[in-house]
Amino acid sequence: MTSVPPYHKIRRIAIMKGHQVGYTEGILMNFLGYTISHQPGPSMIVGPSEKNIKKIVQQKLEPMINDTPVVRGKISHFSRTTSRNTIIHKDFPGGFLVMCGANVAADLAGTSVKYLLIDEVDRFPVDTQGEGSPVELAIGRTAAYNRRKIIMGSTPTYEESSVIAKWFEEGDQRYYFVPCPHCKHEQRLLMDNLVFDKNNIDAGVTYKCEKCGELIKESSKTMMLEAGIWKPTKEEHISETFRSYHLNALYSPIGFLSWIDVAKAKMKAERDEAYAKTFQNLYLGIPCTQAADEFPSANALYKTGGKYEEGKIPTLGGVTPKFLLAGVDVQGDRLEVLITAWHRKICFVVEHIVLWGNTNVDPHESPWLELTDVLKSKYGDYGITKLAIDSGFIPYRVFSWKRSVVDHHKRIQVIRGVWDMDGIISYPKIMEVSVYSGKKSRVGNKYQDVNTHFLKNEIYKRLLIESDEVTDTHIFFPKGKDREFYEQLCSERMVLPDAHDPMDRTGRIRYRWKAVRERNEILDLMVYNFAMWYGCNAAKYAHTDDKWSRFVEIKSFTG
Repeated sequence: MTSVPPYHKIRRIAIMKGHQVGYTEGILMNFLGYTISHQPGPSMIVGPSEKNIKKIVQQKLEPMINDTPVVRGKISHFSRTTSRNTIIHKDFPGGFLVMCGANVAADLAGTSVKYLLIDEVDRFPVDTQGEGSPVELAIGRTAAYNRRKIIMGSTPTYEESSVIAKWFEEGDQRYYFVPCPHCKHEQRLLMDNLVFDKNNIDAGVTYKCEKCGELIKESSKTMMLEAGIWKPTKEEHISETFRSYHLNALYSPIGFLSWIDVAKAKMKAERDEAYAKTFQNLYLGIPCTQAADEFPSANALYKTGGKYEEGKIPTLGGVTPKFLLAGVDVQGDRLEVLITAWHRKICFVVEHIVLWGNTNVDPHESPWLELTDVLKSKYGDYGITKLAIDSGFIPYRVFSWKRSVVDHHKRIQVIRGVWDMDGIISYPKIMEVSVYSGKKSRVGNKYQDVNTHFLKNEIYKRLLIESDEVTDTHIFFPKGKDREFYEQLCSERMVLPDAHDPMDRTGRIRYRWKAVRERNEILDLMVYNFAMWYGCNAAKYAHTDDKWSRFVEIKSFTG
């Protein structure tokens, strides 16, 4: 990119990218090498944290310095006259390089610099120790220099809070056009034009030219990248000192990320909806959204009604589900149970049961005794494979009940809802539980966290499907469910947090689920069922009937 050198008139550059496209080496390290040796000045690199910065120094900066004689000579010569050369501070004739994390306000506010390099800005905290945006703090350090240079790059995260996406949109939105080796037509590299055998990706991946239709081998990529050209796509952009660029993972240089790697990631994203957001960020280089554009209507679901009798395994469209799951919500005066049956990704609500009674009692008393009967019950030839029960209300009683069901305790999974976590369901953890003696008990108290944010999004997307035909992501309901059932199912909305608490513990703005009515047990129960579907690794086998049949044969409980 000709606009990168410090002598160019462009003063601000934003690069929204996929990962492994050579940004750190190709842009940041080359820029630093040039400025240190030819056009020195006060410089700063800012990363998400000091730990991240030290990693860049050890893996990228130090090798660049050691492998470049002219740069090594500048820094090593000057080090004899100063003791300021450390891991995160380098002095050289005419300037210095300071490296700091965005989470330390003092580092950002203490130095005036001419050259500012910002790495992975979307991983920055929104506020740095109460002093405001770390991006604005860092940019403020360049105010004393008219011919300053600011280069910002990052893989994007969520579009609602993405800094790099906003900078990209403000710029002239340049994309890289490469020539076809066959017809010389200049085009952007797009994921939809990858050609490969889904059953044997390792056999090779090619790219189909959008004009001539010829297949391009990846071995031609180096030539294509060398002959490519950046083209702005935003006509109304008027700034002469600001440019923005985008690169997806298909542009990754030979030796970094191959088209085979990208194709495998694409296939995984099609199978795994949780991974789809990761693919969007890291490979497409575009932000994903946290918020649902629409929310299901309880009234519409109630009017549509159910398709089959409650309490029996249905058969719809030739599909008979045989994999049964259950979720249990614990309240002070009752236990609520929702039983679902699954055929691949299709969910059928089988029965909603309310077991009334004081739940703060011995597991051999009602209603815990009735819950044991539900666990042992069968629908046709099949029983409940996995039952998820929330630990939130009275954990001691929940774990006591699980231990009391001696012959079936492995079918019971105690869970805890967490609104912000990596993945869908965590590895087993141990919970300290208070008992009547006042002591903490940890014996056998295993539980798993579940990602309620993702699961509620998943449920709501399915509830918005309006087709009467059986789709592979449908949720079906039995006849006779009242309006309250559907009101509880649609009882939450995703909203921005309150103004006084705009960030989570990592310092990032995150949407939160907010109840729009007092009762929401049905939605919670549905979340528990979906958590068990993912927890049983059903998603891995839900793509073909053959794989699913083998999965059901192994996993389903027939008692």
